[in-house]
Amino acid sequence: MQREAPSVLRELVHQLGEPAYLTVLSGHGVVTVLTERSSRGLQAHEWVGRTTPLNCTATGRALLSGLADEEAEALLVTGGDARLPGTDAAPRDVPAVLERLRTERARGYAVAVEEMEPGLIAVAAPVRDHRGDVVAALNVSAPVFRLPPDAVPKVVEAVVAASHRLSARLGGGEPVA
Repeated sequence: MQREAPSVLRELVHQLGEPAYLTVLSGHGVVTVLTERSSRGLQAHEWVGRTTPLNCTATGRALLSGLADEEAEALLVTGGDARLPGTDAAPRDVPAVLERLRTERARGYAVAVEEMEPGLIAVAAPVRDHRGDVVAALNVSAPVFRLPPDAVPKVVEAVVAASHRLSARLGGGEPVA
């Protein structure tokens, strides 16, 4: 993945003009392991090494999409607080996350509009290995003013295509039944 992902991320940045990220599960969160920056002046600060929540990020839910509901629930339950992190736009309890996850599994991608923080939108799709298991997620995020609702379908198409390219390079594809 370390060898194949950079070129896929660069292609995505070239196509969309927004930064692209590769993330993996880390404990009860998501950690960014690779970033390809765009030439735009206004960008999110450096994400590599930063852990973010599962419930209110597109990457978190893209990574959870490869797990059974019970496994996803185990990762979402992190302690005594039943209210999960994020803004009011985010699913903030386990049943709400699982409901959103079912829809996103069927679509093959996740979109988070101002769920982790106001003003930020993200689109993510899972990356699968040779067994069909989700091993990472590709993500593009941008300020909402640069990625309005009418632009989201183009970004979804590009991110899903990029995740399929990277999956194919890893010998992967759809989950094995």
